[in-house]
Amino acid sequence: MPVECNDILSYFTFRAIIKDIVYNILLFFPFGFILAIASKRMNKRICLLFMAVAVSVFFEAMQYIFALGATDITDVLSNSIGAALGFAFYILTNKISKKPVRLDRIYTSIMFCVACVALILIK
Repeated sequence: MPVECNDILSYFTFRAIIKDIVYNILLFFPFGFILAIASKRMNKRICLLFMAVAVSVFFEAMQYIFALGATDITDVLSNSIGAALGFAFYILTNKISKKPVRLDRIYTSIMFCVACVALILIK
C-alpha cells in the first residue's frame, strides 16, 4: 500500500515539530541539572555534556532498534540542548546562592517534580 506524500507532510506540521523539540528539552533539562549535582568536579563540564549527548544517542538507538517512536537527529539535538540548559542553570544558581551544598537536596526534589510533569505532559 503506497503512502502519499501529502499524508507524510501533514504529519510534520510546524506546531508538532516545535512541540516535540520543547518536550525533549523539558525532559532532558532535569537530567543535565542532576548530572551537574552528581558531579562534584565542575572542571569536567565538557565530559558531562558529552555524557548527556551519549545518553540521548543511546535512547534514540533503542527507539530505532525496538521500533518505538520515531528516531530523529532533532531529538538528539534537543535532548542535548535540554541537558546543557539544565547544567548551565545549576551552575548559575550555584554561583548566586550562598549555600549551594544545602540547596542540592531541594534542587534534586524540584528537578524530579519537573521531570514528572514533563512526562505527564507528553501524553
